[in-house]
Order: sequence, then structure tokens, then C-alpha cells
Amino acid sequence: MSEERVGADVLLCPAEPSSAVRKRARPRRILQIVLAIAREIFEESAYGRYLSRANISSSPESYAAFRREYELMKARRPKCC
Repeated sequence: MSEERVGADVLLCPAEPSSAVRKRARPRRILQIVLAIAREIFEESAYGRYLSRANISSSPESYAAFRREYELMKARRPKCC
């Protein structure tokens, strides 16, 4: 890791972000996590994985096929209580 001296007693390391940069990045990271959770809840991520697995593009027909597959899979799961 390269370090650079600036002034008499300040040592900067370019690999480590400053606390200001980390503080700005924290809300962005929290937002990314919340959006990822929302995509899972509303099945957008599952639909994206379905499109990748089937190697098809998004369309009303592919979404209908995804819903049919999802409902069949859901019906096969054992219900608790």
C-alpha cells in the first residue's frame, strides 16, 4: 500500500476512504438494501432470475409463464399449521 506524506504530521493512505466518504456512502448502501428487499418481496428479483434461467426477454407472455411456474411451485410446498 503506498502512503504519501502531506505536511509535517498528516499521513494519507489512498486505499482508505475518508470518514466523510463513508458517511455519504452509508445512506446509499442502506437504500440499496431496502430496494433489494422490496424487489424480493414483490418478486421482481425472482422474475429476473427466471428470465436469466430461461434465457428469454421480458414480455407479457414470459411474465405469465413465470406466474404459472411460481404458482405451481407454491402449491407443491407443504403448508404449516
